[in-house]
Amino acid sequence: KLHVDGTTVYCSYMKRDVEGAKEEDLLDFTKIGAKMAYVSYDYESQQKQEETLVKITHDTKENPLVMDYNSAVTRIDGNSYLVSTYTVDEDENFNTGEDRELYLEISYLTNGRNYYPLHISRDSISQSAPRLTDIGGAVYLTWLDNGYVFRLMNVTHLLEALFDTGSSSFTVTADDGATGETVLIDKSKYLD
Repeated sequence: KLHVDGTTVYCSYMKRDVEGAKEEDLLDFTKIGAKMAYVSYDYESQQKQEETLVKITHDTKENPLVMDYNSAVTRIDGNSYLVSTYTVDEDENFNTGEDRELYLEISYLTNGRNYYPLHISRDSISQSAPRLTDIGGAVYLTWLDNGYVFRLMNVTHLLEALFDTGSSSFTVTADDGATGETVLIDKSKYLD
């Protein structure tokens, strides 16, 4: 996906490590690791940066089974951030459907720092098809619960609260109103 931030164009993507994989394993996502990455190009100075890997951190897994990657670039207090969303199949078994959880990853583009992923969903419902969309300077996260229930969250409010030094935790309520889901995040785990 391409993002423009001032004179810099970012290309973010998810790639699979297929080196050394057997042919019969190429379509088995449980046997091939995933990595999120981005490259940038400043079209004014004509400078291209090398690929930067976005570290995928998980509470219990060293290499979680990552699916459904999407991203957006946004500015908070004059700083540029790459916000990525993805789902993780928690038991790494595609035959079970209630364990696909939604995450949000934040990368500070200026210094290359990755923040610990925000675990958005913690339920027995499968999340899928997450998308980040910038509408008039606000970034919205949309996804599907159980493959058909549309969900929406204003991620800009979440990011502003995350970087507000006035409190050690915060609550964000989903924008769709009908669900009233609240995401409680302990900031001490995410910022140092």
